[in-house]
Amino acid sequence: MGEFVRTNWSYAQVKLTQSINGLVYFARKIPIIGKKIPATLFRVYDLKLVLLVFALFIELFIKGLFKFLWCLIYYAFAVGITMIMGESLNIEPSTMRLTLLLLITGSIFMMNSTKAFFTPLSSDIYDYVRQFHLSYLKILKPLNFFEEVEEVIAYFVPVFIIGIMAKLALRAFLFVVVWRFISFASAQLINRRTVRKNWSKPLIYFLSYGGYVVVAAIVYGIWKFQLMNAFFSYPMLLVLIGLMILLFRLVNNYKFESQYVSNLVAGMNDESSTLNWKEQMKKNNSQNYLKDGINMKKKLKLNTEKDFSSLKGSKMLNTLLFYRYEPILRKSVLLRLVIFAGILVTFIGLKIIVPSTRFSENEAINVLPVLFMVMYFITFGRKIVQMCFVNCDIAMLYYPFYRESSTILSGFNERFKKTFQLNGLCVLGIFMDILVAGLLFGNQWTWKFYLMSVFLLLALNCLFSFHELFVYYLLQPFTANMDVVNPVYKWISGVLYFICYMNLRVRSTSYWYLIIISLVIVVYVSIGLIVIKKKAPQTFRIKN
Repeated sequence: MGEFVRTNWSYAQVKLTQSINGLVYFARKIPIIGKKIPATLFRVYDLKLVLLVFALFIELFIKGLFKFLWCLIYYAFAVGITMIMGESLNIEPSTMRLTLLLLITGSIFMMNSTKAFFTPLSSDIYDYVRQFHLSYLKILKPLNFFEEVEEVIAYFVPVFIIGIMAKLALRAFLFVVVWRFISFASAQLINRRTVRKNWSKPLIYFLSYGGYVVVAAIVYGIWKFQLMNAFFSYPMLLVLIGLMILLFRLVNNYKFESQYVSNLVAGMNDESSTLNWKEQMKKNNSQNYLKDGINMKKKLKLNTEKDFSSLKGSKMLNTLLFYRYEPILRKSVLLRLVIFAGILVTFIGLKIIVPSTRFSENEAINVLPVLFMVMYFITFGRKIVQMCFVNCDIAMLYYPFYRESSTILSGFNERFKKTFQLNGLCVLGIFMDILVAGLLFGNQWTWKFYLMSVFLLLALNCLFSFHELFVYYLLQPFTANMDVVNPVYKWISGVLYFICYMNLRVRSTSYWYLIIISLVIVVYVSIGLIVIKKKAPQTFRIKN
């Protein structure tokens, strides 16, 4: 038991330390701010220990919230089944027991059992073992089992509440624990039996969904023939505990464990292996930051080329790049304009149906902060960055001339101008909607409102045309494999979304908020341009 705890504690320490060190490393690369971050943070071990304990509690708390959400979902299903059966909608023990049954068979047994078809050797464990020259045989089981223990602990509060309502009290949680470990041990055992056969995807789909149908039929039978009390009885619990012990003994005494682990390690290096699906999905999630650029590259169709021989260097490369992708970008712009036109038609239809509809200028001002989130979703900054990296920079950054200061700054200016032009069409569409809305519903809207709308839209155009390029040139977070290695980039992306989301919550009838936020944007872009001029030639590099 002591070895089990030490293994998991060491693994958690290494993961958190790597995350913190990576964040500090890339944060120290940020101009101006980075100079204020001392290198001694790498050696503050006591702080990292405190953060580890805090992170484990936060992780359990978040998992507990998700488990509570799953319980609510299954309760909704139980209520629906109860309604279909024509029974009352009161919170009765029978309804709560059905909720518990659905939870056990759905989230706990069926979903956990799918691990039988995926490798239990994640890339994190794989790298951890290789980095410290450890034994896969000694590491793999404790780490996977600890993950199940965390899941079980996260279920305690919501399941205990369900147990009280179902008049099962702690027995409900015991059933969840036993079923969780049964499904885990079953998945481990099946995985060991089949890992050498490398089953095909159609066969895995057939067995998975076939198993779901069988389990669903069993649940229906238990409900239909009123076997709920027998299913949650103490004798059944004892039988399940015996089954759990048997399965764990079979897993622990598996004769071909060494060969099994060797096959898992080999499968990690074989991207075509069905065992490597989970890692491939993880890699795909990492490449979501370049999803638009990759999709644009797939849609690219080369037409007759224009003669750009009069252009030189970065100007020629960027002009050619935007020329080739002009049809794809044009379609995206047209789609947005069609949406704006649809909004105009909706306004006109509303005016025809309800002629008396009016909105005051204060109500209109209250809506303007929503434009932050609108611009976040419709602008082209992120799309242009991804297009440039996937189709140009990923290759050109290996050439010395492309990393010269003049080339980098010229490329940035050209891309900023193109992005501003594309976003300007979206801004024009938004303003036309505002103008028509004012003519139809706002007879008393003053010229100040329209002037403020123009000022805010221009500021937002500057922000969303500049920000993605600014962060890209300053951090350049992408590798040649199209992975994101800079955690600061992900954090900044989250901060921008949070700012836009918070503006949805703003309730202001004053122009001052909009004026201040627009001026802040102008200052941010102005300072950013100075930083780009000084720092981009040093930071715009391909990452390893």
